[in-house]
Amino acid sequence: MLEIILHTGNFLNAGNNRLGAALGFHLDTLSKLHDTKTSDNKQTIFEVIIQMIKDQRPDLINFRKEDNELLEAGARVSLQTVEAELNKLVKDFDVVSALSPTINTVDSDDLFVKRFDEFTVKAKQDLSILEEKFQKANKTYQEVVQLFAEDPKVMGPEEFFNVWKNFVSRTIETSERIDVEKEKRDKERKREEQKLKREQEIANKLANVGTTEAGPATGGDASGGDGGRGGRAPRGGRTPQGRGGRGAGGSNPSEVTDLFAKLQGSKKT
Repeated sequence: MLEIILHTGNFLNAGNNRLGAALGFHLDTLSKLHDTKTSDNKQTIFEVIIQMIKDQRPDLINFRKEDNELLEAGARVSLQTVEAELNKLVKDFDVVSALSPTINTVDSDDLFVKRFDEFTVKAKQDLSILEEKFQKANKTYQEVVQLFAEDPKVMGPEEFFNVWKNFVSRTIETSERIDVEKEKRDKERKREEQKLKREQEIANKLANVGTTEAGPATGGDASGGDGGRGGRAPRGGRTPQGRGGRGAGGSNPSEVTDLFAKLQGSKKT
C-alpha cells in the first residue's frame, strides 16, 4: 500500500523536479492524504487510492479487527514511562535488599528472614526478566521506526502506533463506505432497469392493441356481392337473362339465348 501511495504521489507531482521523483515519504504524509481532494472536490486522494486498491489488489486491505486492537494498545504505550517505572522498581528493590542483612531474628519461630530471603531471590529474577524484555522491546521499536526512515528519539510509540491506527481504521472505514455506495448504486441501477422493462412491456402491449384495431375487416372479397355473405350469389334471385340462380340447377346464358331466338321465329311465321 505504501508503494502505491508513493507512486500516486510521484504521479501527481510529476511536474515538480523536487517532489516528482521521491524515493519515499514521512509517515505524517499518510494523514495528509485526507486533506488533498480531487479537482471536482467530491473525493479525497485517499478515497481514490483505496478504490484503486479494491479494484486491483483487494487483498491488501484485508485488515483484521485484532490488528487494529494491537495498534490501539501500542498507541497507549510510553517507553519512557515504562523505563522510568522499571528503574524506580529496581532502585526500590536495591534499598529493601540492602536492609535485609540488618534484620535480626527474634526467636527460633521467627520466619521473617527466611521468607524475605526467598522473596528476594524470586523478585531479583523477575526484575531481571523485566529488564531483559524492556531492552528487547526498546531495540525492536527503534529498528521498526528506523525502517520507516523516522527517528525513534523523536517519534515515540504513542505517535508511531497512532499513525498506523488511524491509517488502518480509515482504510477499513473508507473501504466499507465504498462497498455501501456501490451496493446503493447497484440497487438504483436495477430499479431503473426494472422500470424501463415495465415501460417497454406496456408500450409493446399498446402497440399490439393498436395493430389489431387497424387491421383488415373480415368477410367479403374483391368480387363484390353481399359483404355479410362473402360475395355469395343470392338464392332465388333474377339475372339479366331471366330467372336463375340456384347453383348447378339454373339455366346458363346460351340456353336462354336459344329460347329467345325460337320465340322470335315463331312470331314471324
